[in-house]
Amino acid sequence: MTIKDSIQSKKVSIIGVSASGKTTLAKALSSKLHTPYYDLDDIFWMPNWVKAPQEMVFKRVEEISKTSSWVFAGNYSKVSHLHIWPKADLIVWLDLPLHLLLVRGFKRGLKLYKDKKPICNGNYVTFSKFLGKSAIHWWILRTYLEKKTRYKRLLRSQKYPMIHLKSQKQIDRFLEDISG
Repeated sequence: MTIKDSIQSKKVSIIGVSASGKTTLAKALSSKLHTPYYDLDDIFWMPNWVKAPQEMVFKRVEEISKTSSWVFAGNYSKVSHLHIWPKADLIVWLDLPLHLLLVRGFKRGLKLYKDKKPICNGNYVTFSKFLGKSAIHWWILRTYLEKKTRYKRLLRSQKYPMIHLKSQKQIDRFLEDISG
């Protein structure tokens, strides 16, 4: 699918490794398409970093995905494969280089830790969430190759309409083309 073909898309799923810019792109695309966006992290995480029950997540995503337009940002594969991708007009894969993702992840973690700004239903990035085993930069390292392999397979399958963006410049051009 070309970027020009995607302009008519009203149901978009944005995927990519953590810190690739999924939420940022979802917000911008949502504004340009005049449609709501949903971050799967906000649906998946309850207060105190408790995972929402799978049935609850499935039900909420299923309700949203039945509406006429939406932009989803997130990587929860069980939810995406069953409820989002089959209904999407377009899947946008943000595939930025690992070194850039690690820098972004570290900076984001530091900013969220220092600012004490709540995320994902009132959760905070604590010191251990910033530098411990669950820190975003460690998560990126652990999941990068697996997600890249899965998304390459998805792209090759041509089962879903998909655009593969590999740089911030391509992401910016995609947004400009949507506007134009």
